[in-house]
Amino acid sequence: MDLPRTPLSPHAEPQTAGGAGTRDRIRDAALALFLRDGFRATSVRQIATAAATTHTTLYKYFKSKEAIALSLLEEIAPTIRAFHARVPGIIKDRAGFDQWFDDYSAFWLQHYPIYHAFWEAALANRHLSDWVMERSRIVLSDTWAQSDRALILTDGQREKLLLWAMSLDNLLSLVRMTDAEGQNEIIRVNLREMLSASFDRIFQTAA
Repeated sequence: MDLPRTPLSPHAEPQTAGGAGTRDRIRDAALALFLRDGFRATSVRQIATAAATTHTTLYKYFKSKEAIALSLLEEIAPTIRAFHARVPGIIKDRAGFDQWFDDYSAFWLQHYPIYHAFWEAALANRHLSDWVMERSRIVLSDTWAQSDRALILTDGQREKLLLWAMSLDNLLSLVRMTDAEGQNEIIRVNLREMLSASFDRIFQTAA
């Protein structure tokens, strides 16, 4: 997912020599605090203290807490886009769906802390939430078009696919939230079957 510069963009000013270490400490500290205390309960001053810096220095790298969360997502955005670039292929060859879902869900669960922090930030900031939803629609549509220009979808199919793709992360959170031993895999498999069935219904007439 390509994330353009916006009023919420991560960098407040150009990086300076030696700044990468400070920036990484800020991001790591923020992620740990977001997970422990929640996005809303975490202050910029707390992040700065945990990162062994000052809040004034923090603002040289990030304009806000939301910008830090966006920065975290940017790190994994290229891989997310690569996963969605595979979608046109599994529309034409449904045999690849299970592997695609297993690969994506494994990636999602591995990077759950970043997803969790970012979406909590989006829920706390309507502007960021609206921007993410609109940008996601654009990026997903462009990714599918570039991946397979021979694939023809109706407007209805394209809209349903967008909703399906944007719901995927929320559904995977159900897997992550289930801590009972042995239940995660059961829920993940059931979710895969449900998503596979809905995928079939969307594209039963796809070219």
